[in-house]
Amino acid sequence: MKLLINILYALPVYQAFTLMLLLLLRWFGNGGKHLFLMAVFQFLATIYFLFNFLYAVQNFSAISVIYPFVLPIILLFAPLFYIFLEAVSTPGFTFKSKHLFHALPAFVYLTANAPFIFSGNELKLSYVSQNPAETANQTLSAYFSLVYISGIYIVLNFQVVFYFIKSVRIFRKHQDYIDNHYSYTENLSLGWFKVIAFSFFFFLVANQLLYFSSIGSSYFSPIIYNISMLLITLLVAYYSLTQKELKVMPVPSFLEHQQFDNQEIESLKGVNNNLSPESSVVEQEFVVIESSNPEKYAGSTLQEELKTKLVEGLIKLMEEEKIFRNPSLSLDDVAMKLNTNTKYISQAINVHFGKNFYHFINYYRIEEAKRLMINNENLKYSIYGIAQMVGFGSKSSFNAAFKRFSGTTPSDFISGIQNK
Repeated sequence: MKLLINILYALPVYQAFTLMLLLLLRWFGNGGKHLFLMAVFQFLATIYFLFNFLYAVQNFSAISVIYPFVLPIILLFAPLFYIFLEAVSTPGFTFKSKHLFHALPAFVYLTANAPFIFSGNELKLSYVSQNPAETANQTLSAYFSLVYISGIYIVLNFQVVFYFIKSVRIFRKHQDYIDNHYSYTENLSLGWFKVIAFSFFFFLVANQLLYFSSIGSSYFSPIIYNISMLLITLLVAYYSLTQKELKVMPVPSFLEHQQFDNQEIESLKGVNNNLSPESSVVEQEFVVIESSNPEKYAGSTLQEELKTKLVEGLIKLMEEEKIFRNPSLSLDDVAMKLNTNTKYISQAINVHFGKNFYHFINYYRIEEAKRLMINNENLKYSIYGIAQMVGFGSKSSFNAAFKRFSGTTPSDFISGIQNK
């Protein structure tokens, strides 16, 4: 059984180190900055898991070398993960000097552990082996314990709460951003953050229950601990590899200040002349409402005439060009086609149609999907095939959008048509 426990402590070391290499390889291949941040996270995890493994095999000489760096490493996990979330949710993310402040607690405790670094080997070994009776300097031993306890039970707990709140805010802000800028959420959404948060919460609760019960001294404690660590580190690395960073699209120089002259407005006036007679049908099906938050656009310079032309241009792009069929369509793509900026397009969609960009595009996709399903010639295609034809990247997102706009599932919709 002891061999099994040692293997369980060794597995997280191997996994974290392997994941670090995979993340670095992907980062060197022109990957995003979030990959580098997660590689650093996995590197720190490797050292932390190595420390646990050394304790399991009771290699106190090696432990005494790593010990002063372990607590600072632990205090870097939460801020590093938070900066990672910033990287994947901030278009054009760059490292700034303010990010260094997140490492301040780790630096403080590294400094606090300086006496341990310069202590003699006898004192180090007696302390890490938890033999206070053999400790020559009881004062230093008590000091090392105080540093560790204050870091683990006060600072770390504060960090967990503080960064969890900040991470939830990033999650909500990010979700709002992609809803207003993208027609898809695959590899963009931070929905996996909920999985990580739940897994970590379960680990904390289980670990505390084991610690305060008799089970904590049995073999169950290291088994549950190491399996939890394997799962959490694997999940964060996997989602990091699949996650896409938000990129800043280039904007024509005359749009940089979001000002439009008469010539630019005139360029949109001809759009209405090219609209088909049916162009107003889908527009009428939308619930045209004013923005639920008028103050949001209170300072906007968007003229009413330009807004009207933008709405007409949007309808033309949807109903004639059917650009919604592009599975990677973004607000930037639409803005470039209409020779305007994303702010004005977003405002026109929010105020006139009462929808964010994501729901606006997916509404047209669902209407097109229903049109295809009604045609008997398309019965040879699967539901996912039709979903791909109208621009959806996954069957789950298609089903969710279909249910939202039609009140039924695609399968039930097809069944209803066939019964008729």
